[in-house]
Amino acid sequence: MGGYVYDHPWRFLLVIALLVAGLSSQIGRLYFETRLEEYLQPDDPVRIGYNTFREQYGRDEIILVAFQPPEVFDLDFLTRLRDLQLDLEDNLPYLDEATSLVNARQTRAVGDTLIVDDFLQDWPETQAELQELRAAALDNPFYRNSYLSANGRTTGLVLQLETYNPEGMEVGVLDGFADENEVEAK
Repeated sequence: MGGYVYDHPWRFLLVIALLVAGLSSQIGRLYFETRLEEYLQPDDPVRIGYNTFREQYGRDEIILVAFQPPEVFDLDFLTRLRDLQLDLEDNLPYLDEATSLVNARQTRAVGDTLIVDDFLQDWPETQAELQELRAAALDNPFYRNSYLSANGRTTGLVLQLETYNPEGMEVGVLDGFADENEVEAK
């Protein structure tokens, strides 16, 4: 083969060019599969259960529930929002995390100290405290248009669903996949 390539270099280069052109013509059909369920057989019980779950609860991993009360920074509304969030966290299956103004991360500097806590860690009791919270929330660029609308009239509850739950898998689903520490010696 080497002798033929040496004797006929232009033919060999033409064959290589045709091969590259032929493969390049198919580059538009090249794609990367990023959906994990595509790696399972269509009749796999895990894939069937997953598809049934997605049909029942929707296909997104994040659900945004928006509220437009008469006043977001009202003690009664914030209490109802907190109670709803706690109820969802306790009773909604496959919920990974629920976030709203009640437990949104707040990072602030006080002197030389950086404080990271929940936005409503200290529950407000007076109208003045509620107005301070309103101003702080509207000034925070991370809250605007995610937990609170730009005009401060609408708030949201972000529900992040579990995309993978190894504890909820049936026994035997991972049969045949040995842990590297469980390989049997023969």
